Amino acid sequence: MTIPNSFLVIGSGPCGTLTVGTILKYFPRVAITWVSKTPFSQLGNFGRYMDVPGNTPVSVITKTLRAVPAMNFESAQGNRPSPTLSTWPEDKTCPLGLAIDAYNDASSHLQALPNVETIEATVDDISPCSSSPSSLIASCSSPSSPSPFTVSSSNVFLASGLVPSPPPPTPAHVIPFYTAMSPSSLSSYIKKFSSTCTEFYVTGSSHSGMLAVQNLCNAGVPPSRIKVIHRSPLRYAEAMPDGWTKFDGSGLKGTVAEWCKNDLPPEITFLQTSPDVFASIPSSACVIYSHAWEHESRPSWMGSPLPPHDGYSGTFPKTAADNLHAVGFAFPEMYTDGEGHEEYRVGFNFVFYLHLCRMMERIRSQQPQQ
Repeated sequence: MTIPNSFLVIGSGPCGTLTVGTILKYFPRVAITWVSKTPFSQLGNFGRYMDVPGNTPVSVITKTLRAVPAMNFESAQGNRPSPTLSTWPEDKTCPLGLAIDAYNDASSHLQALPNVETIEATVDDISPCSSSPSSLIASCSSPSSPSPFTVSSSNVFLASGLVPSPPPPTPAHVIPFYTAMSPSSLSSYIKKFSSTCTEFYVTGSSHSGMLAVQNLCNAGVPPSRIKVIHRSPLRYAEAMPDGWTKFDGSGLKGTVAEWCKNDLPPEITFLQTSPDVFASIPSSACVIYSHAWEHESRPSWMGSPLPPHDGYSGTFPKTAADNLHAVGFAFPEMYTDGEGHEEYRVGFNFVFYLHLCRMMERIRSQQPQQ
């Protein structure tokens, strides 16, 4: 069997970082070009969530990091002062800052490896290589480069992530999404507007939406002034007796789920989403938009929009390029649960690592025999 001669990984968030580490677990000597639109130290957008409560038990995060030797988890944690992921109670969730520290350490270690080259740039387009049918060409641009350049690779992984969509035009005051996710930032922000905002609207009742609601309550906003615009009733992840998790991809988890189950004030109003509801938000209100996301950096394919992504295989079947892969929040895995329901599964926990492993096994099986 031969090994791929190179990989290109696009995206430096936790999913991109774990992708690089997993590639090296399967192909230790392969050359990797790692491209990020933003500085690698920011971990994509993940670095914005330092004091946000996580929704995954620490044991699941550490199990993932320990499964990939190239992440250098144990050594890096030993060099950090407490608290760290490795010293936090394994059966509890933790502030995301601890995971950010661990992934930043892993990213720095990976970047220092001799077979990993990092480039701060945007990948604008991907196309087949005319001189080598088994390779792909990525066309890139960067403020630090006077002209566009290309990167050739035998396998490409998109892990470029999502960002909150810009809020629609509204007469109301919009609270920035990242501010709303941080308990401390939102508390400081609310002090400026609590007396002038008659009502506080939150769009979406998923994890980020209900975290915003919890943060509003903890910041002292009277629950009777909070309104949640939602599509469906609150849904909770549920551990099943035979080992799988129902609503693993869409249900509330962690401290947010506990708060919603036990402490959600009954005075909060839930409104079924509709155009009329959005149009009725008054100019005297504050709004947190947490229901819509978009690709941060999505390259084209041969000059045209990327075709649909297959969530089971992590590929783009309509491109006929089985060496173009995609993972992470922008390209989540589709799975079928124990009751036969299909659902997207997001995150950078152990099930994501197993998804990566299946992709690596498929890549390895497609290599010609020597």
